[in-house]
Amino acid sequence: LINQSMPDRTKMIAKHSKYAANFAALDNILMEELIGVPSSSRSHFNMNDMQAEAESVKDARLLFRIQFFNVMISYWRGDLAAAEESSTIASMMYPVSKFPSIHLIYFTFFHGLVLFQCYSEDGGDKRLQDGKEIMNQMGTWAKNSMAVFGNKWLLLKAEYTALVDDKRDDAEELYKKSIKAAQDHGLIHELGLAYELLGGYYTTHGHEPESLHCIKKAYKCYTQWGATSVAKKILHDHDLNIESISDTESQLENSKHPREWQ
Repeated sequence: LINQSMPDRTKMIAKHSKYAANFAALDNILMEELIGVPSSSRSHFNMNDMQAEAESVKDARLLFRIQFFNVMISYWRGDLAAAEESSTIASMMYPVSKFPSIHLIYFTFFHGLVLFQCYSEDGGDKRLQDGKEIMNQMGTWAKNSMAVFGNKWLLLKAEYTALVDDKRDDAEELYKKSIKAAQDHGLIHELGLAYELLGGYYTTHGHEPESLHCIKKAYKCYTQWGATSVAKKILHDHDLNIESISDTESQLENSKHPREWQ
């Protein structure tokens, strides 16, 4: 219902501020992507048109936000190459003020994740170094507010440690700390993301029961968040269905040495 009413609401917003209307339209485009609205049923908003308009008036702030939303959309689709391309462009458009606005916070977070995951797939020392700098920036912010930044910093540290440290327990512990921090502060989508990445980490190390447990948790978080398209994607990526997700708990209970964490 919210999605269906958004075009009319955006028109009302535009009467007072076209700038605010553009931001509302970007939010709507991302929401449609996350919930999996079919192309034929999507709103009339077009990101390419918005970008062309922003370029014509040299609106750097709007251009940054457009690229940031491209990063988010590409990442949730699993298209790391496109996410990296958009994050590279957006990083050259940082707002003059480095005050961590909500968009800058999430852009920094996802930019770091993209760099580490691209490094994992294709290498590239610059990716690793840039990702480390982003991780350290998030750590600096976390000193001021662990409630906002802590789980993000810990998840970036987990991803970095998984790449550079052979000590499995160190990265595993960081993933779990990120999960706890996201859970403690009600960040449901970031909780799902942390579970998903820990699940991938377990898969890499050949621990399938633990991986399935994490994927089940991620699926539930994404579904609760309302991101049904993301939830379906995680099942597809791990060649699972809802029935196999439901069997995960019994697999763990029958495991000889189940891990004592939720």
